[in-house]
Amino acid sequence: MERDILKKATVGSGDQRNTLWGTVELEVIVMGHMGRPGLSAAQKSDLWQRWKQGQSLSEIGRALGKHAGSIHGVVSSNGGCIPAGRRRSRWALTLAEREEISRGMAAARSIRQIAATLGRAPSTVSREITRCGGAHTYRAAEADA
Repeated sequence: MERDILKKATVGSGDQRNTLWGTVELEVIVMGHMGRPGLSAAQKSDLWQRWKQGQSLSEIGRALGKHAGSIHGVVSSNGGCIPAGRRRSRWALTLAEREEISRGMAAARSIRQIAATLGRAPSTVSREITRCGGAHTYRAAEADA
């Protein structure tokens, strides 16, 4: 649990009676993820390997230190089938294209120039830059994550 102090709140009154001006110090508590913690990627991989070997939900749960109901939730949400690995769409920008956008922004090239270099629509480049914080904060590696 993290604790942050917020000192930006200002209080006051618009009329001339009982006017009070000042800064209020608020303590904000930032809570972690609420609810039941899920399974890590490694645990899910182990779960599917054990499921494929024919182990029961109870056996898998004991091995992973989870309740059998938690294992059932993961297995049933995928219909008992191992989910396919995630793949990026062939239309998505590649890391190399994102790096080219970043280099173009650093060289003060226009969005249209960058788009022409990539063979992409200017709107695609513009949306990518906006999605990742704007022209001054765009970073290819962070955008590709």
